Amino acid sequence: MTSDRPYRSSITVDRVIDTLKSGSGKQWASDVVEALLSTEAVELAKAKHTTF
Repeated sequence: MTSDRPYRSSITVDRVIDTLKSGSGKQWASDVVEALLSTEAVELAKAKHTTF
């Protein structure tokens, strides 16, 4: 989501987090989303504006 693709531009880490939260339990398993969002990778990505 945070990488440019030929068919769309990248999105911000904050928007990725919002997208994951809104799809939790619907598009993605809620326990997986919760586990990902609880990792330090999210904070690092926000700080560095990098991909996961």
